[in-house]
Amino acid sequence: MADDTWTALADFATDEVVTATKLNEQLRDNLNVLQLGLSGDGSTQSEGIHAHKAGALADRPTPAKAGRWYYATDIGIWLMDDGTEWLINTDGGFAQKGEGWFDDLIVDYSIHWGSRADGSSSLDMLSGTESAVRMSTGATTGSRCLLRATTGAASRNFIDPTNITLAFFRLRTDDPSASNQSLLAGIVSGWDVTGDPVDGAYFLQAAANWFAVLRVGGVNQDSVDLGDDGASYINLILERTATQWKFYLNTFNAAGLKLTSSSSPTVDCDWGFRIGNNGTVDRRMSVDAGGIWKERP
Repeated sequence: MADDTWTALADFATDEVVTATKLNEQLRDNLNVLQLGLSGDGSTQSEGIHAHKAGALADRPTPAKAGRWYYATDIGIWLMDDGTEWLINTDGGFAQKGEGWFDDLIVDYSIHWGSRADGSSSLDMLSGTESAVRMSTGATTGSRCLLRATTGAASRNFIDPTNITLAFFRLRTDDPSASNQSLLAGIVSGWDVTGDPVDGAYFLQAAANWFAVLRVGGVNQDSVDLGDDGASYINLILERTATQWKFYLNTFNAAGLKLTSSSSPTVDCDWGFRIGNNGTVDRRMSVDAGGIWKERP
């Protein structure tokens, strides 16, 4: 009778007279352990049980096998390999070993959100299949509006950028290649509807191109042109390691890495979005989702 016991694999020597005990251990019992492990995780043994890859977020392998999962043990979230990039699991993707905020803006501002509209700008909640916040500048030149996560009017900066591991932003624009609009999304401080942030790690669209920006004390530490992305939906991803910030435009993989830098903001920041009109045509951006994850102290 098959036994749920794993026996270390052994070689069969030339001309060896193999005993029934060895054959049963090496073939019948070991195959039984593997079968039990694959059929409902039924084996009591540690060997032969399917296990997803796991490790620190920064140690994830290069995406190449569609359907493979990776568990980031430092912040407690799941990533799925689609063959070319790692997709962040935002369905119940709250960090288990880390701290996390995630909002997909389905019904209303789940996180306490603050907003400001300047000129002819406005913000509206899109319900139903949209489930997003639509930011509209109106047709007035210079109109701008912003949306930012806060902890209330008295204390709005609640993100410590030195402890962030991963940040994810998903947005959509009516015309992603428009040259007369400006878009900003990321982790920023000392900012408003106009002017540059004082500190932050953020994405900025200007003159139809996206830029990755690290800013400290009102001075750009790094600013790199990521090029123009014509996709309607845009995924912006920030990853911070102990010594680097990494910026990704749509593709969360090694090929999508556009900038690394050891410079970093240290003051508490907001998590927010801004759109501005540099022409006379109404410009719109829909904020679909956003998430921030960090290691738990």
